[in-house]
Order: sequence, then structure tokens, then C-alpha cells
Amino acid sequence: TEDLDNNFNFNTAISAIMELVNAMYAHKDKAETINSSLANELTHSLLLLLAPFVPHMTEELWHELGETTSIHTENWPVFEEAALVVDEVEVVLQVNGKVRDKLTVSVNITKEELETLAKESSRVQEFTEGKNIVKVIYVPGKLVNIVVK
Repeated sequence: TEDLDNNFNFNTAISAIMELVNAMYAHKDKAETINSSLANELTHSLLLLLAPFVPHMTEELWHELGETTSIHTENWPVFEEAALVVDEVEVVLQVNGKVRDKLTVSVNITKEELETLAKESSRVQEFTEGKNIVKVIYVPGKLVNIVVK
């Protein structure tokens, strides 16, 4: 919405839609059963988001879903900000700048706790064993890079 409303950044808007589609596929691959109402809502939202870019195709698909009104008279999708809050993040563990492992941790984990978990990782230990740890670079919620010599 921000990409289209203020900046006319069509490429980043389309990229965000592609991220949504990828997340939909990832959810489908993980889920044992698909919630049909969720799938229906996602499909409708996806078509609404695509409508400014491919108006004729989305209009046809909209009617294929059983809708009788024009997709272009529908309200633009809105999001719930509370739904964007995450409890866990995936943190990359690096040794000398090369990815060696990944951990899923609480967003509230402290720097010290994360460094300890990183050093305890068997994949990280393979590359730090017998070497001196010179420095530990910490980027909150993103990565821990252990520099060794």
C-alpha cells in the first residue's frame, strides 16, 4: 500500500506480493491440513493486491471465485498490526563471516544468552575448536558472527 500510495514504487510492491505468495506456499508445505477459509481469504486478498497491475486477469479470476461484483469496486485489503508481532526470530550463526548454523530464538533473548547458544552449537564448534575467539559480533535479531584465529 505504501509503495503504491506515496511513491509509485511498482517494483517493490510486486516484490512484496511475491513474498506473500512464497509465504503462502511455505505455509501450504508445512501444514498438514489447509484451513479453507484462510486459503479463501488469502486468495481474495492476493487478487485485490494484483488488480492494479493486471486488471483484466484479476477481474476474470475474481468472478471464477464466485464473486458477482467487480474486483475494482472492492475495498483495498488492510492488515492488523498486532498480527505482525513475532515471538521468535531466526538468527544466523557465522564463523569468520561464513554461515555455519541457524537458531530460532525468542525475540527477548539477551546478547549473552545468544552468544552462549552460538558457542554451544555443534556446527559452530566444528569451526572454532582449537582456535582463539578474537571477537563476537552481535546484530540483534539477525546474527552472531564469531571471529577466530
